[in-house]
Amino acid sequence: MDLQDYPMLVAFAGIAIVGLIFWYVASEHERRKKVIGTIAIALVAIVCIIAIFPNLFVGNFKSSLKGGIDLVGGTSFTVSIQPGKSLSGEPLPVTKEDVELARITLKERLDGSGLADSLVQPLGESQLLIEMPGVGPQRRDEIRNIIEETARLELKKVYNDPRGGREDPDRLARLIDAGIEKDTPVGFEIYHRPIVDDNTGKKIGESPILLSRRSITGGDSVENANTTMRPDMILVRLNDKGGERVRNATKRMQKNYDRMAVVLDGRCLIAPTVQANLSKEFSITGLDGRKESERIVKALKNPLRNPLIIESSKNVTARYGSEVVRQGITAAVAGLLLTLLFVLLYYRFAGIVALLGLTINILI
Repeated sequence: MDLQDYPMLVAFAGIAIVGLIFWYVASEHERRKKVIGTIAIALVAIVCIIAIFPNLFVGNFKSSLKGGIDLVGGTSFTVSIQPGKSLSGEPLPVTKEDVELARITLKERLDGSGLADSLVQPLGESQLLIEMPGVGPQRRDEIRNIIEETARLELKKVYNDPRGGREDPDRLARLIDAGIEKDTPVGFEIYHRPIVDDNTGKKIGESPILLSRRSITGGDSVENANTTMRPDMILVRLNDKGGERVRNATKRMQKNYDRMAVVLDGRCLIAPTVQANLSKEFSITGLDGRKESERIVKALKNPLRNPLIIESSKNVTARYGSEVVRQGITAAVAGLLLTLLFVLLYYRFAGIVALLGLTINILI
């Protein structure tokens, strides 16, 4: 029984103890006062014992008191917050609000990945310090992906090369990527989209594609994201504003010819042909299995406004170690025993009462 999971129980116990104390003070009979005082002391002692030794009541040895990174070691990251970009591609300076938003977002991501004891705090004007007690180097790559996933989802118009026609709309993109063609169409830039095997669903290569520099809508429009039965597919729902942008953009597109790409953190995921006017819900396919799908969904639910760069990461060993902790506990117990012995010898029977009161005070 962990008392922090039962706040009402703690509140009722506190009210009961206060009530017993008032009853004790108001009572005129010595016998009744002794009974009431004994009950109050017993109740306080029980609450304290439950708080300190919860494993005695739940039948396991998992302590609710977890050591910090100084005591148990762990992994530490220093993260730099980069300037963001508007939908038109203009840089946005890092503000205090951006730092706080990044801190909250990373904390929610780490909590959702089983790292609820992580500490995320500002460091300077545009940095964050992340400490994860008890996390070893074996999870470093996973945590790095969680941190660096900005989850900036963008929908962009695809350039179709009129010289290649419907059969080869990415002809110009390949020529530019190979350095044969030098002139990139105004307002477009080269991306690379994955080539996926139809049978296995695995990525087998990449092909160049020209996408508009200006986005139809961005990650701030994502309202929800979920995985599906297919391990390489996720469903995305935009808010009303994002849905309206997509609807207006696809209305102007030529059906069964124009394409719209889904870009996540600068990676073109898919670029399907627009076959109808789209709205606020769509699917993303071609992801690299269930693990990547779940990671992207978690990131989309907690998107970052600004990209992050991990400047340093290190393993933190326990600075104080078990030996120092043992010495501290030994010194504290020895000092307590000497104090209790002196009180008992000096006050005798009254010392027993004092010992009981001191013990309860220590427990509290």
